[in-house]
Amino acid sequence: MQLRERVGIRLRSLAFLFDPDRIARMSLLSAAGELKTSPPDLITGEWMDARIDRSVRLALLQDVEDEVEGTAIDPEDSSFEFAAETLGVPMEMTRRSVIRFNALDYPARKAFVETAVAGKRVRDSVEAGLGSMEEFVDGLRQALTALGMMSEKPGPGNLKGG
Repeated sequence: MQLRERVGIRLRSLAFLFDPDRIARMSLLSAAGELKTSPPDLITGEWMDARIDRSVRLALLQDVEDEVEGTAIDPEDSSFEFAAETLGVPMEMTRRSVIRFNALDYPARKAFVETAVAGKRVRDSVEAGLGSMEEFVDGLRQALTALGMMSEKPGPGNLKGG
């Protein structure tokens, strides 16, 4: 399996919103540094998944640090294009939206990834065991709110832009 494909599968299973190419680059650098000292028989899919997971944790920290320090997103850096295009969020707001989303609990992130990214229907996701209908919809609502796509005010018409 190619690294980028493995990263995409891992990101979807963890339900984090990151550019797969960014995490693949970070994971490759992490793995390259360790390949010199790791015996070949220890280099397995699980070993690579651990490097991907570490890269995700580092990206989470890096994004928060950059946001806190007010570091602008480099126009040459394509790390946030995926999220900007997927979410329809202006580039200057993308990192903050991604940070808020990635800080959510797993069920809320998973609800969004399953419906908005993977294109599954809510009912199919619930039937697949991702919580009750109420829990799943609540998670989806949390994710949409974190991404700035839904107002925090309860009631009809709280989707932004609609």
